[in-house]
Amino acid sequence: MSIAAPINDKGIELDFEERIAIFDSNFRNGLFKLTAMLIHNIDNSDDNENEMSFTTIGNQTYRNDKPKVTALDRDMVHALIWLPVKMFTTSVMEAAVDCWSWAIVGRPELELLIVEEIYKVWEKVISDCHGLYSIDKPEPSPLAPSEKEELKPKPPSVNPHLILFKFIEERVYLCMHKADIEMEMLNDLLHKSLSLILENPRAPMTKHVSAVGLRFRLLYLALYLVQSDYLANGVCKYLLREKVYHTAFDYFTVRHHYPTQSQNELRNDIRKLIRFFSLVHGEKKFCNDTTLTVELDRVLMNGHHNHDVSDSSSKAGAPSGWINSLAGGGGAAAGAVGQSTLSRKSGSAKHTEKSHDGRILSRDLLKKRNLLLTLLASEIERLETFHNPLGRADLQIDHNTQSTYTNWKVYDMNGISNKAWREYGRVAWLISPDLAITLYYTIPKESLRNEIQYLVKSYPLLVRHIPEALCIFTATAENDRQCETSIILTWAPIDPVTALSYFASARLNQVANSYTIQFASRMLYTTKAEALILYIPQLVQAIRYDEMGFVRRLILALSGKSNLLAHQLIWNIRTNTFKTETTPDHEMQKKLEPIAQEIELNFTPDAKKFYERVFQFSDKLTKVSDIIKVFPKGNDRKEACLQALREIGAEVPPGVYLPSNPEAIVVSLLLESGAPMQSAAKAPYRATFRVQSVGIEQVERCADPGYEFMQDISNQYSQMAIFKVGDDVRQDILALQLMRLFHNIFEQEGLELYLYTYRVIATSPGCGVIECVPNSRSREDIGRNTEVGLFDYFRHVYGKDDSIKFQKARRNFVISMAAYSVALFMLQIKDRHNGNIMIDDEGHIIHIDFGFMFESSPGGNMRFEPDIKLTAEMILIMGDLTAPAFLWFKELCIRGYLALRRYRTHFVTLIALMLDTELPCFRGHTLEQLNARLKPEASEAEAARYMHEVINRCAHSLRTRIYDYIQFQQNKIPY
Repeated sequence: MSIAAPINDKGIELDFEERIAIFDSNFRNGLFKLTAMLIHNIDNSDDNENEMSFTTIGNQTYRNDKPKVTALDRDMVHALIWLPVKMFTTSVMEAAVDCWSWAIVGRPELELLIVEEIYKVWEKVISDCHGLYSIDKPEPSPLAPSEKEELKPKPPSVNPHLILFKFIEERVYLCMHKADIEMEMLNDLLHKSLSLILENPRAPMTKHVSAVGLRFRLLYLALYLVQSDYLANGVCKYLLREKVYHTAFDYFTVRHHYPTQSQNELRNDIRKLIRFFSLVHGEKKFCNDTTLTVELDRVLMNGHHNHDVSDSSSKAGAPSGWINSLAGGGGAAAGAVGQSTLSRKSGSAKHTEKSHDGRILSRDLLKKRNLLLTLLASEIERLETFHNPLGRADLQIDHNTQSTYTNWKVYDMNGISNKAWREYGRVAWLISPDLAITLYYTIPKESLRNEIQYLVKSYPLLVRHIPEALCIFTATAENDRQCETSIILTWAPIDPVTALSYFASARLNQVANSYTIQFASRMLYTTKAEALILYIPQLVQAIRYDEMGFVRRLILALSGKSNLLAHQLIWNIRTNTFKTETTPDHEMQKKLEPIAQEIELNFTPDAKKFYERVFQFSDKLTKVSDIIKVFPKGNDRKEACLQALREIGAEVPPGVYLPSNPEAIVVSLLLESGAPMQSAAKAPYRATFRVQSVGIEQVERCADPGYEFMQDISNQYSQMAIFKVGDDVRQDILALQLMRLFHNIFEQEGLELYLYTYRVIATSPGCGVIECVPNSRSREDIGRNTEVGLFDYFRHVYGKDDSIKFQKARRNFVISMAAYSVALFMLQIKDRHNGNIMIDDEGHIIHIDFGFMFESSPGGNMRFEPDIKLTAEMILIMGDLTAPAFLWFKELCIRGYLALRRYRTHFVTLIALMLDTELPCFRGHTLEQLNARLKPEASEAEAARYMHEVINRCAHSLRTRIYDYIQFQQNKIPY
């Protein structure tokens, strides 16, 4: 029996989200009906269910009938509390909280029962890992993406949990000064919600930045209770304080992405962090309070009498007895096996010794408080910078809210000595090595990093589960023999770029030995083919430094693992045996040619046939350029190009692909699409193919015996490509490789930035295939055909300024303009005349041709052009320098720049491996200048201000106008 899908008023079938919305609405209505029945149930109670009591007010006695709580009431309350949590959506929880408040007001005698059920539900949320206690989803690395994995943020759903917590928070403040059972339950709930153990598997708390507001709102409530007079028990206070601190530290044990919250949500979360910061800042008076020492003495006495902590050997950061290891406790001072302060004291210790222990714990608490303030300040600054990158007054947090935080940053943080920073490193290590590693990358202080590096090198076993710790362990230091250990071989997996860094260790301040090279080789071998194809140029260049032969064996192993990798390697090896089109690189020839020959010899018969089909097809297409070169420009060359393509034929060999697009199989060649390009001497030409997107795994199967390609029209599209002879495209390959990584990082961070990274591949010295940007035209072409500016062109194509079509085009222009502005600045791409700027049909701006970058520029390397091309007509599309669209453009630029700074060492690695190619963009200071642009020693706020200054400096730049004028005079390129 089939069930008809629900339809709307127009008879259209509802989609899944619409059905869920209807279900939510019906569910909410049911909750309100159930609440009404619960409140009404008192009126239908039998007389004998009422309990008669008398209340005396003054000298008068009054009769009071107090209704009993019936079994039906209990069942209805249970359903009212538990059913919404089964759904656990924002709309349902909002309705549920309204119903609970209504029920408490309508039936006051049910208040305790309702609260009791809510606390049980909270514990259920923890055990089921919902909301704040969600398990963080694994995210693909932007450095090694898979074609089956989507790069995007994966925030947990915490809004329903936040609504539930707000209700509980209100109950705490209502009952705070009551010594009743409800407050006891609330106190117990806070203890169960927090943990003394970082990474507690029984109550995992998500570390995602989207949950930062809820986490620290919960911690604020708990610490507020601790600092109040409500909790009289010293043990209870001390335990809850320790749980607050360690739950706060737990958030900082990972490096966080940028926020995914809305602007208002992020603003509220920042306020919560600042409020918690102020509360922690006030902890100093409690740490120095003599009453705290007395309370801690009681804690110690109770700990001796009630807990056996004599055997508390553990690694640093693990709990010792019922309390976490403390900075002054000596338990694993640098990861070594040891005992906590508690375990060193016998049950018969003198009172003076216990008082001494209390003072030690008090000092430890003060150290933790100072470290926590530093971490909180760093995170607040990071989130504030992302929320308000331009420092706009209307987006700033009000002064009263952040006065404590601001004063501490100005006076306290700036006055921290090198000795104190080293102490922070040791305290963080004692709490958790994970926390210390995060601190290393978060705070750019040399003394702090030196201390953490010393600890990592001394006790690597404690951090080998952290991929980022390997770079710290293998960084060059005075005594590098510590890195000559097989522990490296058991380290957690690292990304392919970090693995490549060990092949150019001399340039990157990394220790190189047999262990690091073996480990790096294994990491690259286990990387998926679709991710590794992006790094083929660096992998081939690593042969230069392959003194032990590991890279050679790795390349051969990878070639046997994937046919597509083997093809790409052979094309790259062919290209890199020459420094230029005509100048051989004898050193690389000697190393690379035997590898290419061995790859070909190792092909299976079927793989050999696949290889020959693909390379013969590619060579035929490339030779067309040689054929037409002898014909003069114009119709003769055009006809020669078409004739050469006709000889190749529209029917292509089965199972071949274009070198630049290994994810799609070529279906046919459009013979009449051949068109020579403008160059007279080199004769590049353009051709169009019909291709079908199938994915790399499917293309790999073309080498299987009996493989039959099945056409699917829905996955087919036209692919236009340019075939060049006589041009070295390796520089374009490097620029687009880095821009592809920029694109991946922007997507992973959830930033609204658009980069179209077309593909380029070199197939032999001076030969290459370049994909064309589809559905686009150059700014030069627009100027020649329309003789209008870019703003008028947008209005002509997309309509009036206030039309929806124009607004969409403007939005696309802004997000692409911001992304390319960051890329132009990072890579110092020059020669930005209007012939190298494209506009697609949707309004995106796209830059092409990267012949000048890094340290090279036109005019004999005059470096005349500014960092970013930001002309008057580009600004006019966004409004003006004060328009909302232009301010948004600047915010996107700054956010994109900040997102890339985290991957500074990866960009440096990829460029360092290419330096010995002697490409014209490298002139001796490339890495130094790139590092300077990324501001590694600057804070987030300082880096944002730096990028803001760059944008302001480039807007309406006179140098841009002069360069465009020169291009017009010399090459007739309109501007």
